Amino acid sequence: LLGRPVFFSNHRSKLKDILVQDVTNTLHLINPDGKIIWTQKVNGPLLGEINEVDIYRNGKRQMAFTTKNTLYVLDRNGKNVGPFPIAFKDPITQPLAVFDYDKNRKYRFLVTQGRDVYMYDASGKKVKGFAFKKTNSKIVLPPQHLQLGTKDYIAIAEENGTLNLLSRKGKPRITVAKKFAFSEIPIAKEGSKFVVITKDNKKESI
Repeated sequence: LLGRPVFFSNHRSKLKDILVQDVTNTLHLINPDGKIIWTQKVNGPLLGEINEVDIYRNGKRQMAFTTKNTLYVLDRNGKNVGPFPIAFKDPITQPLAVFDYDKNRKYRFLVTQGRDVYMYDASGKKVKGFAFKKTNSKIVLPPQHLQLGTKDYIAIAEENGTLNLLSRKGKPRITVAKKFAFSEIPIAKEGSKFVVITKDNKKESI
């Protein structure tokens, strides 16, 4: 096996199936009794977690994820959901981020490549209203969607310590002057504040 097993919801049984990837980059979906339901080869190791989505908004789940050069969406039978997969010439450098702003299953898929972030809709098209320009240094965490009160924030952390807090359209919502030594722990929220856990395990509040 390559990486750890993850659970995937089965809308028929209401139980969790198990998804694993082996060292040949083949995915295996296994039911709770240990039977392999299907196998499907992809073109590289998975980056980060599997994201469960419901693109058709009918209760049936799909799995969205990236490898080094490809954005995949597979249905629960292991088949590609058109127009995916989408191949990229340059390497993808962070796990896929999936946003569902209003909990209405109108998904946004965010792909990170070095200092660039690209946003796609569930039809595989770039979201035209997302106007974020590239960062000044490498992005070190997957983009995050956080809500405080009635406002949405997209958090993008950079290698140089900059924390970008953006609107849905990718424009700066808050300018954070302080720099942070980001760890691998995602940005969180606590009450009316954002929280960063630094590499030396200090808690910084914004």
